[in-house]
Amino acid sequence: MSAPFLLMHDYGGFAFPLELSLELTKRRYRLLHVYTSSSGSPTAAFPADTARFASIDIAIPRVQKANFIKRWRAERLYGGKVAEIIRQKKPHVLISANTPLDAQAQIARACDQVNCKFIFWLQDILSMATRSVLSQKFGVAGQLIGRYYHSIEKNLLRDAASIITITDAFAAILANWGIEREKVSVIPNWAPIASIPERDKVNPFSLEYGLADKFVVLYAGTMGMKQSPDIVVTAARALLHHKKIIFVVISDGVGMDHLAEKKARWQLDNMLLLPLQPFERLPDVLASADVGLVLLDPEAGSFCVPSKVWSIYCSARPALLVVPEHNLAARVTKSVDAGIVLPPEKSNELQDSIMYLHSHPQRRCSMGKNGRSYAEVNFRIDHIADQFEQIISSTLRPKGDGYAA
Repeated sequence: MSAPFLLMHDYGGFAFPLELSLELTKRRYRLLHVYTSSSGSPTAAFPADTARFASIDIAIPRVQKANFIKRWRAERLYGGKVAEIIRQKKPHVLISANTPLDAQAQIARACDQVNCKFIFWLQDILSMATRSVLSQKFGVAGQLIGRYYHSIEKNLLRDAASIITITDAFAAILANWGIEREKVSVIPNWAPIASIPERDKVNPFSLEYGLADKFVVLYAGTMGMKQSPDIVVTAARALLHHKKIIFVVISDGVGMDHLAEKKARWQLDNMLLLPLQPFERLPDVLASADVGLVLLDPEAGSFCVPSKVWSIYCSARPALLVVPEHNLAARVTKSVDAGIVLPPEKSNELQDSIMYLHSHPQRRCSMGKNGRSYAEVNFRIDHIADQFEQIISSTLRPKGDGYAA
């Protein structure tokens, strides 16, 4: 019997789905990993193809997240290209994550056409995000568009062979939508701990940017408006007179444009804005920090879990979260004492939390160690892959319509 052929689809090309793909190829699977480096997300370092593993970086125009029409066109183009790969390659199972809903619908239809089992890996509840953003920008019209995408997402989830969510909170929302509970599994996200070893603060990255002798508050990852970039501006202005404290933001997109404008307006010399760095530099980037910053606005806390916190854990640095307290990242951080959590309504206290951590190096050290210990226990890729493998096997087993595991 031939080995099952999996297609791992991750729109953003993130590091943790790639780690999962590579682990699954050590088992009985042949695997094709499909993504795009044009999404504006920090992309992992993909290895060369082997007998069991191959990857395809889908070429599309650079996604302009602030231009809704151009973004929609690029995402539709992308979905069509992935759908064509599905029809050509005919995988037995496809796992699809982090995917814009128009593209996800094209992918699901292509799976149906070739009798491929479609597993929806739900990282964010995108229709809720769409409704939140567009209703603020376009009022009633935005709400109507949000309802349209809610219908698309609900139908995709209803028709999926299996669903993997990253938090119990998402599973509860799906239950309220009438999605069958039996086909929903919860597997929290992680960071590839083997690729993020503990490093010294004095390293090539910190030396290159003059950070080795500074107290660094680091934000690294996607910076959209749902990350509330003005929170960084307010704290930077309040701490401008502390010459040894610097805010380093490594990102791109509309949030970075906003920060650049504010930096120039307020002459914030304590704010360093850098583009996304190659994944190979991530351990040194994270090690340059004294504090890892995570931001999420109140409404986004219901449909998004900021995965960058798990990378901060791996780096053995304390996490400073300005996110709703009910969010999974906040709950874990508080429960294991891996940092400080501020609810968004208390974001004006961010500078006070930074000064507390600046003044208490032993607490920073203990929080960082707690985060790293949590990661060492919970981010073992062999254990995580076991859970995915159970879902893959159960998805293949019942029907007997094309492949039996």
